Amino acid sequence: RFVDGVPQAQGVPPCVNQPAEPPLLFNLAADPLEQINLANKFPERVSRMGLELDRWFESVERDRARVVK
Repeated sequence: RFVDGVPQAQGVPPCVNQPAEPPLLFNLAADPLEQINLANKFPERVSRMGLELDRWFESVERDRARVVK
């Protein structure tokens, strides 16, 4: 716990205002070295996983906002 609240970030992360790289998808059981990108073969899965990631991130941000207040 922070006694005086959560410290504010300093500066701007290097990824801000940069185009997002396309997502990658790997079958870790069959390809543990991540050499075969399956994203183009399974675009619906990539899309679904991206939406789930967005929902998770939004929930984390809601929780973080409550801590900051």
